[in-house]
Amino acid sequence: MNRVAEWIATGAQTGRFPVAPATFASAVAISLYGVLPIGNHSVAFWVIVVVAFFVGVWASSVISTAADPDPHRAVIDEWVAVWITAAFLPKTVWWLLVAFLVFRVLDAMNAPHAGRILRLRLQAGEAPSIRSLKGARLTATAPDGRTCHARVDGFALFGGRPSDERLARTGRVDVHVMDEEGDGPISLQWEVTLGG
Repeated sequence: MNRVAEWIATGAQTGRFPVAPATFASAVAISLYGVLPIGNHSVAFWVIVVVAFFVGVWASSVISTAADPDPHRAVIDEWVAVWITAAFLPKTVWWLLVAFLVFRVLDAMNAPHAGRILRLRLQAGEAPSIRSLKGARLTATAPDGRTCHARVDGFALFGGRPSDERLARTGRVDVHVMDEEGDGPISLQWEVTLGG
């Protein structure tokens, strides 16, 4: 099963390219889209995109580890994203080149999409207020004991605006955090506390 996940997550091994694997994978993906006999108006195209997205999330989670939660070789997200970028343009060589270049520039930029989204789940105790979370410093502890810190920059609005009532009822909240300098990324199954 791990071999299958590795093959999918690496975009049919394109993520193993020794130099700029994400750029190489994007080039292969846009080229494949260019030669496929299906277009953006095809149901088959959108089925491929949706399946690639969900299977890619699974495969990437299988090959990620606590030490490397976002491996550079996991490029299936580049495949899916460049397909979506190209889907709304005419299927010509020039427009596919434009889609590739725009995607690579946006993907390489840190802003405006810097930081990360964390889904916090309350394990015990009373839920903090949304107001106390805004700007709060979080301390995250990995299963192996390593710690890192992040600051809450805001809230992800997936599923609606966060509120104290919702947090108390569901025990979870999606926060947009910025990793503090020198600290590694927070990964799955880390315990997160306020302060520290």
